Amino acid sequence: MPVIPVQYESLKTILPYMDPNKRYPTNLVCTVITPSSLPIQQVKIGSSIRAPDFPHAIAREAQILIINNNTNEIDSWTPILLNLTNQGVVLENENRLNPPNNYIDLIENWLQQGRPAGTTFSMGIKNEETVKQCLDILRQRQEILGSSEKQVQLRIDALLMLEVSYEMIKRRERLLRDDESKWWLRLAVVPGRYD
Repeated sequence: MPVIPVQYESLKTILPYMDPNKRYPTNLVCTVITPSSLPIQQVKIGSSIRAPDFPHAIAREAQILIINNNTNEIDSWTPILLNLTNQGVVLENENRLNPPNNYIDLIENWLQQGRPAGTTFSMGIKNEETVKQCLDILRQRQEILGSSEKQVQLRIDALLMLEVSYEMIKRRERLLRDDESKWWLRLAVVPGRYD
């Protein structure tokens, strides 16, 4: 079983002796956390496509799962994202896949299978053109309810809609590396407002 480094930002009350800013091997933390402590509000893990199954309940059941993924990988994260059921997921980095992930398969899955209201996934994207192309493809769909320059709204069912949008990642006073994402592509399931 792989050891996945995990950062626990919300464990001060559960594990007051552990530094929440340090990374701990998942196997170590799993021996300390009891099932009554789950779900944890937010968990940040370092992961790669080669070890993506997130076998531990602390990652699977966290309300918000933040994935600090490897930027040097060349495979798609979309199949992995399809299987995550967390309320919120943040995939911090776009990898070297060429062409880049466009996440259309993930969006189509959400439109067909649905997700609970409040589900939000954010994926880091390096190039604004990638997200613009994704929104342009979505504007051609029959489920479209509205759009603007940086957002498309699509009907999921009679009660829910999917908002797909993007925005620049805000960084705190540091230089951006070439391999870092510059944009967030955001998918959010929200109550529908059909006029």
